[in-house]
Formats: sequence, C-alpha cells, structure tokens
Amino acid sequence: MTAHIAPTRRHLDAPEWVHLVLVISTLATLWCAGYIYLGDAIAAPVIVAGALALVGWRAVTYGTVPSPTLFPVYILALVALQVNVLEKWMGGYAAMLLSVIPDAFVASSIVFDGSIFVAIFGPGAAALFLWASLGLFLGHPLGAYMAWALFVWSIFEGLMPVALSLASNELLYVPGMATGVLPLAAGVYGIARLFRDSRQFHAAR
Repeated sequence: MTAHIAPTRRHLDAPEWVHLVLVISTLATLWCAGYIYLGDAIAAPVIVAGALALVGWRAVTYGTVPSPTLFPVYILALVALQVNVLEKWMGGYAAMLLSVIPDAFVASSIVFDGSIFVAIFGPGAAALFLWASLGLFLGHPLGAYMAWALFVWSIFEGLMPVALSLASNELLYVPGMATGVLPLAAGVYGIARLFRDSRQFHAAR
C-alpha cells in the first residue's frame, strides 16, 4: 500500500541581490527594445521612470515587506492611469507626438501610431501592472518595486502632456491634460504612502 504524501507549497525565496539584478536587467532589455522599435521619445520616459523607481525602491523600501493596505492605492493609480491613456488615445495624442517631435521617429525600424500607443500603454501596461499587483498583495519584495514603478510612471503620464505642449512652442492643448491630474495625484499619494509604510516597518522592528 502506497503511503499518501500530503502536498506542500514550495516557493523560491531568492536573495535580495537577485531581485536587484532582475530589475536592472529588465530595464536594460526594455531600453534596447524600446529604442529600436519605438524611438527614444517613447523609450526614454519609460526607462527614466523605471530608474527613478529603482532609486526609490533601493533607498526607501528595499528589504521591507509591502503593506497590504497599499493594494487599493495601487489599483486606484492603475485605474487613473488608464483613464488618462483613454483620453490621450481618443484625442490623438500619438499623432501630436509625431508632429511635435518628428525627429525622434525617423529611424526605419520605428513603427509608432495611435494603435501601438494604446496597445502598449493601455491594456499592455494594465496587464503588466495587474500581474505585478499579485507580488504586492502577497508581500513579495518585487511587489514594492512595481508599486514604485506604477506611481512614478503615473506622475510621468500626468506631466507628459504639459511637457509636449511646452515643446510645441505654441502652448497647445494636448490630449491627456484634462485627466492628467488623476494619475499625477495618485502617483504622488502612492509614493507618500510608500515612505510612510517604510517608516512604520522599520519602527516596528
């Protein structure tokens, strides 16, 4: 008679430096792919936001366990981001980007238009951040980095229509301005919560 062996849950608890290397290598890969196929006007803000998130994660929350109370703020920021992306797509943000800074899209390998913009920053980004929210919910260290990435990127998305308007030298209305305050506010509040949760984590130890 074969003895019954109860199933056990197994997981890989990697050292903290592995998480750091994983984030840096992912950012490097994204930079290469984004620069080649989308141009530096699209790749640069994404990589800068990711690098700033890395700095914040490393300096403030590295080695801490994300608070589960941050999860609703994370989802709220993601919803605000999608509302802003929807306005940009409906208003022709990608076409305006191409007209204001055409030199950033001259390479033959670059293919960029409104459909690609909404696919990447709409459902594409939403799927990535929703999948990453599992790490935040379960208290995984990489969940804290993804929270930083979402909140920093939310601030970038809120400010980029203003930056594009200034770059046009005509102070045009750029799609995304009306709802830009939503991801901007959510990102600032989310980062403030990360600072607060980090202080509470260290105070409790």
